[in-house]
Amino acid sequence: MTNDELADKLAEAQLTDPPPVSVSSAPDPDAKGTFIITAVYPPCPPNVSHNPAGAGAGGAAGAGGVGAAGPGVGGAVGPGVGGAAGPGAGGAAGAGGGVPDAGSLKGFDADFDCSHLLGKAKAAGIKFICRYYSRSPGKNLSPSEARLICGAGMWVVTVWETLGDHSSFFSFKQGADDATSASNQAQTIGQPVDSAIYFAVDYDASPAEIAGGITDYFKGVQQGLAASMPGKATYSVGVYGSGLTCDTLFKAGLVRHTWLAMSSGFRGSKTYTSWNIKQSLDEDLLGIGKKVDPDVSNNAANGGLGAFTVALGGAIAGNF
Repeated sequence: MTNDELADKLAEAQLTDPPPVSVSSAPDPDAKGTFIITAVYPPCPPNVSHNPAGAGAGGAAGAGGVGAAGPGVGGAVGPGVGGAAGPGAGGAAGAGGGVPDAGSLKGFDADFDCSHLLGKAKAAGIKFICRYYSRSPGKNLSPSEARLICGAGMWVVTVWETLGDHSSFFSFKQGADDATSASNQAQTIGQPVDSAIYFAVDYDASPAEIAGGITDYFKGVQQGLAASMPGKATYSVGVYGSGLTCDTLFKAGLVRHTWLAMSSGFRGSKTYTSWNIKQSLDEDLLGIGKKVDPDVSNNAANGGLGAFTVALGGAIAGNF
């Protein structure tokens, strides 16, 4: 980032309502040429919510920041504001309130660093960006990228994906191993507990395959997450996959959040409507000459979509 670009971003941060008390920048230790911009806002009056898109009902104030309403009310936290209310939390309607329709929250998922796209994403009405944990460092979410996404007023969703595109991959041991690695990466990012990590079943699994290795895998996921943070609350489990996969695992109590894959020809996908996130065919959504997968969120289903914000300066990380 050039000095002029940094100056523009600092000036842009001053244009919020209400204006920040102070705006500062510091070089990001995780990425050369990248800066962390911290905006400090005055305390929020009681029963007032500040949402970046002016949509959603405001929840009760959270520790260190303004809370966003939980499932069914689609509130949002603004740049530098932490403490979103967790699943099941309500709250009185805030300024600019109104419950968004199911599927009204726009997002996308990508297997590359999106730090340079945040201005375009925000201008396109993007509310959340889905990024990866995996054993391939080049496609993984980094701490600096997570902070930049949240600092731009958007939320992060995470998904673990390695080789989950065939039935022989799935087993209890594989699930426990993957969950341990995913949890370790999430803790490095600063992802708050009780937000979700989705685990990918990236093929059209049959009923027998779901009942067998895939069910065993998600039992292993639950054990691996618990073992990675003994005696503590840990991450909520989500699944990315077909309608049949999502529905079966949710009804079995093995996942809390479901992300419907783009392939409408997969088993059960045309009739499955209880998804938290629904993926569409990839396209150049942001006009950058590179395709991403568009997503929409039904935040009212299944306890919320499991997105989160990370700590920015003195703000507190939160999830919704």
